[in-house]
This record gives sequence, structure tokens and C-alpha cells, in this order.
Amino acid sequence: MDSISGRMKEILSSRLQAIVKEIKHLTSVPNDAERLRHEIDRVKGIVDHINSGLSWKGRQPLAVVRQWVSTQEQIVKSAEEVILQYEENKNRRLCCCCPHCCLVKRSSRKIRNALAEIDELLKMKDSDFPKNGDLGEPPETLLRPMENELVGTFVQEKLSELMTLVLQDDSVRVVGVYGMPGLGKTSLLKQIYNNEKVVNFFKLVIWVTVSRESDICALQRRIFERIELPWRSNLSIEDAAGVLQSVFKDRRLLLILDDVRRSIDVSNLGVSLSEDTIKVVLTSSDKKVCKGMKADKIIAMKHMTEEEGWELFCRGGFVAGEDQNMDSEIEQLARGVAKECKGNPMAIKMLARTMPQLHSSALSEWECILKEIKSIDPQFYRIDEEILGELFAPLKHSYDALETDELRLCFLYLAAYREDEDIDADQLI
Repeated sequence: MDSISGRMKEILSSRLQAIVKEIKHLTSVPNDAERLRHEIDRVKGIVDHINSGLSWKGRQPLAVVRQWVSTQEQIVKSAEEVILQYEENKNRRLCCCCPHCCLVKRSSRKIRNALAEIDELLKMKDSDFPKNGDLGEPPETLLRPMENELVGTFVQEKLSELMTLVLQDDSVRVVGVYGMPGLGKTSLLKQIYNNEKVVNFFKLVIWVTVSRESDICALQRRIFERIELPWRSNLSIEDAAGVLQSVFKDRRLLLILDDVRRSIDVSNLGVSLSEDTIKVVLTSSDKKVCKGMKADKIIAMKHMTEEEGWELFCRGGFVAGEDQNMDSEIEQLARGVAKECKGNPMAIKMLARTMPQLHSSALSEWECILKEIKSIDPQFYRIDEEILGELFAPLKHSYDALETDELRLCFLYLAAYREDEDIDADQLI
């Protein structure tokens, strides 16, 4: 009898505990329902924040983000249905046995299940989303177009030197590269900008083209655009610099400033040269600008040798290998054409694009080209620091070589705009 009595006590105790637990669940339903409403709003707020952030950056969500958003839609929809059912049944009386109470009990279980699903959803977000907070597909990399290979021993040596200064020499914060237009300063920096070692070493690599018309606000705005920060027109120079400085702090940064015409205070761009994680590389036509920007190392570019110029000319003007079978007389004339560029890479490439193909050209055609280039008088236009004599003849011949007057007019229409100026399409047309 004692064993039967003990067994009955266990059964009754277990049953009583279940009833007490169920009563607690039933009495906590209002609080659980309120918490579920709060969690639903919380999830919706997270989704709105994700969507607004991606929309502002013009990004598409990562696959893991798309999956999470899709999952939350189903969970939130189900949770809202549970709340709706609860609202319909919440005024029914509780007795743990009547049909009305059974409806409330079912609502209680559904609410608890919905809360558990949302809790799991939020844990999934915390574990699966990128820790850096970047939830969008990366934009197309803003790499500068560049030649596959730089021509010339000198420029290869300077590229190696620049790589060492950027990646290994901690004593160098600012590097200046100077030389007259067309000597390959920008091409050299493109090699740095596109280099895999550089991209992996620095957290941020930012390229900004500086022009005569640019002011500090314009440069700040361009940097904001590069790192996808919203720009406000009412930002002062000091406030914008503060924002950039907070972004760059404790992050490895390489800032490339191309074609700097006058000295710039890089602190206005959020750059602190006391930070050992930040480096600046700039190009300029004027050595004084490099000194004015406190460059620790200055690299001077120089003209190509005649043979290097000929190699570059052949690459730009002829089909691969075509120059190997060149008639000796034509080669002499073609070399004369290349020599007129005086070792300036930009002029050589510009002129090479207008050259006739060897298989369809005659000796007289090359004679005519060389004669035309030699006859161009650079004295009829005003020479200043923007237009140099050795660049003018190739540019003039390239213009004359355009096939129709309409194309030449189009060239002149575009040339009428200032450097880096926005061009309104309707106005241009």
C-alpha cells in the first residue's frame, strides 16, 4: 500500500506542477504578447535599417542578408497572425478546461513558439552577418585603367622604388612624383593602385584626381564619395575633416593625389601624417609642390630613350609582331615619326594610335606623315605650363587625323570645357 500511495503522490505532484505551470503560462500571456509585439517591431526596425543603408550606398544585399530577410518575413508574418488570434481570444475567461480557455492556451503556446523563433532569428543575424557591418555586395572596384606593362628600364626602377617606399619604409609618410606632363607619372601610380600587395596591405586605398579648379571642399566631397559616406553641402571644412579623420583613425590608408597643381594641407582631408598607418603619394608637374606638401621622398620622372620610345611606339601603332617585318625605309621613317615625340610617353602613344597599318601603307604615306609633323609650327599658339611644345605636334596631328570634320568639331566642343568640369549632355548636344 505504501508503494501505491507513493506512486499516486508522484503522479498527483507531477500533474499539479503541470497545472501550475500552465496557469503561469496563461497568466503571463498578456506580458508575452506585449513582448512579442516589441520583438516584431524590433525585427522590422532592423530590416528598415538594412534596406535604407543599402539603398543609400546603391548596393545589393549579400546572399546571407537576402536569406535572413526572406526568413524574417515568414517568421514576422506568422507572429503577427499569432498576435491577431490572441487579440480575438484574450477576453475569454480562464478555467484550464473549457473550450474558450483551450483557445487561449493554444495562443499562449503559439506566442512562446513565436518568441523562440524570433530569438533564433536574431542569433542567426549576429552569427552570420559580416562583423564589419558591410551588408552589401562590394561595388565594382574603382581601379584606374592601366597598361599591362610599363616600358623602359628607368620607369621599372622607379616602380620598384615606389613599391618599397609605400610598403616597407616606415620613415616615409609622403612621396612626391614630379615631371612635365606625359612622362608617365599617372601610369606609375596606376601600377601602385592596382597592385595586389598594396590592396592587401592597406585597409583603404583612395585615388583622387586634383585639378587647378579643385578646392578643399571639392576634394573632401570626392573622398566622401570614394568611401561611400553621405555628403552634406552645409559641412564646414573643419567638420568634414573631422569626419574623415575618425574614419581613417587606426586604419591603414594610402591616399593617392594625382596631378596636384598647388600645395594642399592634407590635414583638411582627414589625414594625420603623425599616424604611422597613413601614407600619401602625389604627382605634380612642379617639384616645388612636392616640397610644399612636405614630401619625405621625391621621385623625378624623365624622358624615354630613343629605343624605349620606339618600343612604345610599336606597341601602340602596330599589330603584335608587325614591326618585325617592316621595310627598312619605312622603319627609318617610322622611327623619325616616333623621334618627333622627344621621348614623351603620352605623345608617343597619342601619335601611335593615328599611324597607318603597315600591311596597307606605302612609303609615300609615311613620308607625308613625317613631313606634316615636322611642318607644324608650335609658335602660333600660346605656350604655358599646360601646353608644351613637345606635346603639341602629336596632338595637332592626332586632331588632323580624325576622319571627318564632324569628329573634329566634336573634339573642339569637348575641349571647350574646363578640366574636371561636369558636362551637361543636353547642352553639349
